[in-house]
Amino acid sequence: MDVKRNCLVCGKDMLVRPDKIALGEGKYCSQQCHGKVKMSEDNPNWRGEDATLLAIHRWVERRLHKPTICPICSNPGWMDLHNVDSKYSRNLEDWIWLCRRCHMTIDGRINRRVNGRYAKKETNASIIEA
Repeated sequence: MDVKRNCLVCGKDMLVRPDKIALGEGKYCSQQCHGKVKMSEDNPNWRGEDATLLAIHRWVERRLHKPTICPICSNPGWMDLHNVDSKYSRNLEDWIWLCRRCHMTIDGRINRRVNGRYAKKETNASIIEA
């Protein structure tokens, strides 16, 4: 006999088999609700600002609209996320989508290319006014 439970995210009523409850399952009504917990502060593995650079980039990518053209040069093409203040926080106002060329120019990587490789990084004094 199924047990009536409420989804931990949206509160929707659902019926769950007792064997699923014994396995620790049957907490969410859908994969969408499970995904909301999986990628949020409610997840016990959430690391907040201590997350890796890649994890923060992925977090921002899911939340910040990706334009089809670069806001600086108006060219379409591959867009990269650029962190304006170089603090890599979860503040969406500190991120902007740029085309690859503009991103590399602002980061100073275009000027540091020597024979297809990058020379030693210098201090980046470029700041984008959003």
